[in-house]
Amino acid sequence: AEKKQIKLVVEPTHEHLLADPDRLVQVLINLIFNALKFTSKGGYVQLEAERLPCGQLELRVVDSGCGIPAGMEEKIFEPFKQTRVSDALSKGGSGLGLFICKSIVEKHGGTIGARNHDGGAVFYLRLPLKESEQVVHVPAKSTC
Repeated sequence: AEKKQIKLVVEPTHEHLLADPDRLVQVLINLIFNALKFTSKGGYVQLEAERLPCGQLELRVVDSGCGIPAGMEEKIFEPFKQTRVSDALSKGGSGLGLFICKSIVEKHGGTIGARNHDGGAVFYLRLPLKESEQVVHVPAKSTC
């Protein structure tokens, strides 16, 4: 981030997850490194957390990078997928990182996804909160 003069912002949370901390850190590091890789000099990468009404915590990596090509939002989580051939050549990577992230998140009972946002991308994962932290009442219009 320093080398590319990218502003790295982390919003702390006090929520508790029942998760393997090493694997969760592995997922977040992969998503943050990808965001840094695809964000131009002077941009930003932000890590956010939000408690959802259905007893899940959503962690988001938001960047001001180049975004995700239309139709690739789900395909990028498949093994050996790159958004563009030029990305594989210029940015490097095997196309396995997001596939591994998806596997880890799903083994924790969660989901992972991506969408475009203001010219950049948002990668999010939703994981169950620790049982004692979960919200009991789920409104009819849940965001989960």
